[in-house]
Amino acid sequence: MNLKVYQPQSLEEALEILGKFGKDTFILAGGTDLMVKWRNKLIEPKILMDIANIDRLKFIYISNGIIHIGATTTFSEILEFESLREKAPLLLEAIKTIASPGIRNLATIGGNIANASPVADSVPPLIALNAMAIVKSKNRTRKLLVENIATGPGITVLQKNELITEILFEQQNRDEIYFFKKLGQRKAQNIAKVSVTVRIIFDKSDIVKDAKVVLGAVAPKVIRAKKAEKFIIGKKLTKGNIETLAELSSKEATPITDLRSTKIYRKKMVAELIYRNLIEKL
Repeated sequence: MNLKVYQPQSLEEALEILGKFGKDTFILAGGTDLMVKWRNKLIEPKILMDIANIDRLKFIYISNGIIHIGATTTFSEILEFESLREKAPLLLEAIKTIASPGIRNLATIGGNIANASPVADSVPPLIALNAMAIVKSKNRTRKLLVENIATGPGITVLQKNELITEILFEQQNRDEIYFFKKLGQRKAQNIAKVSVTVRIIFDKSDIVKDAKVVLGAVAPKVIRAKKAEKFIIGKKLTKGNIETLAELSSKEATPITDLRSTKIYRKKMVAELIYRNLIEKL
């Protein structure tokens, strides 16, 4: 194999390489997804660009209520950032379930988004948090909703010369309830059969003023249950309304049957996870 490896030390150098060789370049940060695909001969890289040493891509800071996370920041580094326990607990709740400590030490938040897996665990809470991604190429910068990046399994709207550099979102507030839950074969190294993320924000009268219901592993990409969200906005969170919300969410799931589970089970578990976990918060 005639493989070329580049290790840019700056963001500008990385974007220059992508500008020249983008269509043939595979980006390596933590490598937890890329190396698996390579070993299984699903990809055959001609050019590999290791961006792990670019300081401008690894950071966490909070400014004016906005949380900024660099694309090559690892999940372990996110978990260790003390302020996020209060300001982004939903994201941390999901990250704690990702694989094992060893993988969380390598896996990056930007890579988890760019990999476009329907079972990606950080993507549902990021969508629920209205997260944006800063995407750069040599000649332009654009801002995309994380929700709009994946279009199917392993497929994104990112151009071959583009790189995710940063993820940003507003910190959570106290007038909301939230949870991330997933089902899998086991507790450790757990790939989701189904995951559900719910975030509901209330006004001063305890009426739902905003809702996000995000489903993983039940469609070709992580999706929002928009009909369910529309139903609950403007209403109180009662037992009856929770039951309807759960049923509507299940109807919006379009899972498949595979080695891990059946489509019937997955649809039922969407409703069950939503109902059970929201009832507990009444």
